[in-house]
Amino acid sequence: MDNHGKELTQIAAVAVASLENERFGQANANALVFTEDGTDLVGMQAYIITDDVIAERLRQEEKFGTDRLHSRIEWGMILAEEIGEWAEEITGEDVAEALGADTLEYSMAVDVLSDLSAAGRRARRWLESHRWESTQQQAVMDAEVREAASSE
Repeated sequence: MDNHGKELTQIAAVAVASLENERFGQANANALVFTEDGTDLVGMQAYIITDDVIAERLRQEEKFGTDRLHSRIEWGMILAEEIGEWAEEITGEDVAEALGADTLEYSMAVDVLSDLSAAGRRARRWLESHRWESTQQQAVMDAEVREAASSE
């Protein structure tokens, strides 16, 4: 695996750990999860989150199709858009609760989250523009295929 693949794996691992923390109150891939009454083992946190991720991937494939051959740039823009949306969900109150208000760490965290949110909006605009161009290119290619098929 090249360095790009390793970085993507790290991004996915951090996303899974963040989901574990939100859903189970801790990020521990080996932690066992039981039913609310504690009688039945549901599974390990990481596997439960992985099931959620697979379900989301299937939902995306149903919405966008299964043959999405994007460039690294396109995937990067999609990732930036999603991270921006995630950052928009974190409020100043969330940061203050975690770090204390009126601290240097608070100020830095708010700035970074604001930057991520802005980057996500820019990526969304790029994707909207690019999707329009891709749709136009696909329409031209589809017309060429239909024309070639009708002339046979």
